[in-house]
Amino acid sequence: MTELSSVQQWSYPFNLKGEEGQSSKPVTDPLQYFDALAKAKGGYYPIGKNGLWHGGVHFDSGTAASLDQSAIRCIADGEVVAYRVDDTYKKSNFSSGEKLFSTGFVLVRHKLELPKLNEQANATNTPTEQPSLIFYSLYMHLLDWAGYTKENAPTPPNFLNKAVYSVKADKATDVVKGLRVRTAPRNGQIKAVLPKGTRVKLGEQSATNNKWYRLISILEGQALPAINLDEECWVFEGQLDHTDVSDERLVGVKANDTEPTLAPQKGLNIRKAATGADKKLLTGLIPVDVTFTLETDTGRYCKIKEFISGQNILPLKEDCIKNISGYVYKECLQASRIPPTLNDIHVLDSPHPIRAGEIIGHLGIYQNHDDIAAEPMLHLEVFSCEDVPAFIEKTKAAAASLPDDKKNLLKIHKEASKLISHRSDISASNPPKLSDTGTVIGVDMIFNLEVLNNYPQDRKITVTETSPGSKTSKTRTWWRLDNILADQQGNKISGWLTEQSELTTRHSPWEWEGFDFIRETPSNLDHLASHLTNTNQIDEIEQASYSANIKYSESGPIKERLYKILDLNNDKAFTPTETKLALKEAWLSQSIYKLITKYESEWFWKKNKWEEIDSIMLLGEENSDWSTEKERIEQLSWWHQVNSIQNKENDLTTIHNLENPVTWHISIAGLIDNFNTFESNAITLEMLAAVNPSGTEIHHKNILPILNKYTKAYKLKNKRELAHFLSQIAHESNLNAVEEGLYYSPMQMRATFGCKAKNRKSGYNSLTNSCNFGVLREKLWTNESHYARNAENLGNYVYANRLGNGSEESGDGYKYRGRGMIQTTGKDAYRYFQNVHNRQNPDDIRDFISHPELLSTSLDYSVESAFVFWFSKQTANGLKLSDIAKTEGVVRVTEIVNGGQNGLTDRKNKYNAIAPLLNLEQEI
Repeated sequence: MTELSSVQQWSYPFNLKGEEGQSSKPVTDPLQYFDALAKAKGGYYPIGKNGLWHGGVHFDSGTAASLDQSAIRCIADGEVVAYRVDDTYKKSNFSSGEKLFSTGFVLVRHKLELPKLNEQANATNTPTEQPSLIFYSLYMHLLDWAGYTKENAPTPPNFLNKAVYSVKADKATDVVKGLRVRTAPRNGQIKAVLPKGTRVKLGEQSATNNKWYRLISILEGQALPAINLDEECWVFEGQLDHTDVSDERLVGVKANDTEPTLAPQKGLNIRKAATGADKKLLTGLIPVDVTFTLETDTGRYCKIKEFISGQNILPLKEDCIKNISGYVYKECLQASRIPPTLNDIHVLDSPHPIRAGEIIGHLGIYQNHDDIAAEPMLHLEVFSCEDVPAFIEKTKAAAASLPDDKKNLLKIHKEASKLISHRSDISASNPPKLSDTGTVIGVDMIFNLEVLNNYPQDRKITVTETSPGSKTSKTRTWWRLDNILADQQGNKISGWLTEQSELTTRHSPWEWEGFDFIRETPSNLDHLASHLTNTNQIDEIEQASYSANIKYSESGPIKERLYKILDLNNDKAFTPTETKLALKEAWLSQSIYKLITKYESEWFWKKNKWEEIDSIMLLGEENSDWSTEKERIEQLSWWHQVNSIQNKENDLTTIHNLENPVTWHISIAGLIDNFNTFESNAITLEMLAAVNPSGTEIHHKNILPILNKYTKAYKLKNKRELAHFLSQIAHESNLNAVEEGLYYSPMQMRATFGCKAKNRKSGYNSLTNSCNFGVLREKLWTNESHYARNAENLGNYVYANRLGNGSEESGDGYKYRGRGMIQTTGKDAYRYFQNVHNRQNPDDIRDFISHPELLSTSLDYSVESAFVFWFSKQTANGLKLSDIAKTEGVVRVTEIVNGGQNGLTDRKNKYNAIAPLLNLEQEI
């Protein structure tokens, strides 16, 4: 089993909800999530609406007002280790009626590892083990399997619904290739064919033909048809691949004999590589009805991962499958899905790697006994079975010595700084001053500097200052904060804030600034008695009976800490109402989400823990609803079962440290707030004006956020590559959503499509209206009137039978003509774009095969298509455009983008215009 990689990326489980009719938006500020969680109907952290300890947070109809909850994303890089999927939702029969609930969950394991934080550590040649922490994220109450089988249902995540492929019957047209077996060397009668993948043992060498050997054994695979090896059987050794055994050979890529009469089976060729010369080398044949999985399902050619069934369908044989590997043409495959294990807890034999932001599941139903209607809900929590305080102490010590420029968190200290009041005359030319009138900030608050520095121009002012008596100038940035902070009386305040070395401090995420550890001790009975008292649900006599429990709850570690944060009226009576109100204030919610609490997991079923509260739930009366609720709690549990499965299988490496259910819980809002990065926008309006001087500022402002969104999504960070990308797409489309016209005069269409090229230059001779290096498309001369000035006819002809398109009559050529900012062309390219888009945007599934026009009518899709092209484009020998653009010049990049040197001068001019803005040298 491969070692678990450390977390490199973080993601919020949901994007922000877009405007009506618009797709969702990425989270750009942790405060947006604080605001969303404050709208939840219940499931607060660390004390829930029912007064009991609660290790996670809920996303429900309340949070849906702010978040796009159509699909749940994994919060960090990790691996799926266990899951449970209900076939249909479970039912609880309460006195108020039948109530539905989901027991479905996914458990993901993560590794948080301290990186080397300074240059000295990076320079050392001695490998050192960095402090690390294994933690888990739990996604609870997920969609049942019935929900995935309905019309227009979402697509299940891959680990739940493994895709298996087979060859389409009408595409199984390739014949068996291999090595002929003859009755005598060279000219003997052909007895059979040994299909590719067959491993054989050779005997004596022919006395007359030294490349021919006696076949004495078939070790793996078979002959078609079967042969008797006691008889004379000879093979040509020159077409066999050598193995690690001197007299054993493999029928591989060099063996391409065909004998359709002896081996009439047909299927789909397996190729050694997806690109380059090796794509022509064949390693085997897959017949119809054989099922297999792919390593990835993107691209024209996809690599086979493993065979699932049909391993003995001719020409295959199970013992030779391991000798056959390679790539198959995706267009010739059909996919089906294997449903997951249902109802039972499934611990994966091999954990499924998953990246931050990948789909982990979809919201299921959870209906409490007093809920009128069933609603979607997600319980999400993070926990670790390891020593979290010890881990944090180690990372704090390592991060303490970092210089301030390596720290991205800014702490505002209570009663230290002031917020300068906004005035109508404050602007970039008249910025705030430290001496201006302001209000003392009365709360602690930590801000992400990347978030602050991404504020729009009307909320950020950067000035250059020179201190009196100093010749050295420094940059100061002011940020306008509205209703985020409070004064000393707890009233919200607004105004301008700046960093001050004496009053504000910078921190690394690895310092865990502001986090507190709480080891909770009160029981469920203690907390419930306190909750029922504070919400006036039991009378004074009953309160007296439970006075000791109430006192223990009120004085417990969590309550003591929460009183300092939440007890707004100072009555020492903690209620869910106060929690909900407090979560609306950023400075209070941040304090709550930085609590790291240790308590027994609610997913560990322990009968006596719940029977302990029978007395207060029943209070001398029969309460069938409480008995039903306990049955539900037991059904929801999973901890013991997961631990039992791994212990029974003696595989403690799959999931470890689950023996003790008393674990440390960390709020997902606090964790992501601490570690998530909010990258600055890579592209500016000045850059767009440089590469596209003819474009209007209004247009540039419209496309700028879209370009920056995808720059982050595709991690386009290298400055040289960014300069190439913008200059190339500016040349191709002037940064517009364009569509290939194809309305050409006779001379234009022949110059563009009619002639063979040489050295990547067109062979068309305008003086003679002929081709210097040969005609490529003769009908542009013989049937001129049909194609000239007729875009549809021309497109259908010049793009027919290539790029995944059908014949000229199919209409594919014109339908899938070039569109988007960098001209996505051909059915294959549209299909590839569709696959990438739908995988990256599960909340915006689109059919671009049926609606290719979207790449020209939607600015968002047009921009995205340029990124998909850029990061998928490769040279004939498999080199990636995105890698080449990081180091090479305009000529080389243009060759890959354009296939030639068309427009080279303009492309270079645009590159040279943007280069100085990115501190790059211009090209001569």
